[in-house]
Amino acid sequence: MIRSIRRSILFFILVAAILAVGWFHFKTESIFRHVEAIVHAMEEGVHEGKAAPTFALPSLSGGIGEFDPKKGAHSYTMVHFFATWCYPCQEEMPLIVEAEKRLRQQGDHFVAVNLTSEETSTQEVKAFLTHFNATFDPLLDKEGDIQKQYQIFGIPTTLIVDREGRIVRRINGAMDEGMLTELPPFSVAGAGL
Repeated sequence: MIRSIRRSILFFILVAAILAVGWFHFKTESIFRHVEAIVHAMEEGVHEGKAAPTFALPSLSGGIGEFDPKKGAHSYTMVHFFATWCYPCQEEMPLIVEAEKRLRQQGDHFVAVNLTSEETSTQEVKAFLTHFNATFDPLLDKEGDIQKQYQIFGIPTTLIVDREGRIVRRINGAMDEGMLTELPPFSVAGAGL
């Protein structure tokens, strides 16, 4: 009888141990897959030193514009995310307009992305750019896909990407002229804005 009870207890302990090991293995695999997905997502498009994914979006003028830093002879690309209703975007826009002109003059590239999914209409975007005498044709992120891909939580957000497609600087929030002149390609060019 006692032997039978001991066997039952040992059998129960063995089954419980096997179940516990299986459960921990399942949880570990689940956590590992989740961490692996996060690491993969962080490899592109978010942090300094990481690759910036290319994308194509419709432009305000009706064409299709693309961001691919490896195309062309430019050393740097400035990618600027903005919305018309954003007060810091409004304050910063004169500086961005001047930066775009400077980039064009020195053979670098500028890409503006309007978070159109958060706008009332594209007419607001046209009026906004006209008010600031902006000559660039922004790309329209109508579905918010690029905003999600680049993890744009606050605006404005500006990225400086080198010709290899690596993000060399990410600025979350508005910049002033001093901050901008310290960024490549403006610090490399020497004279700033």
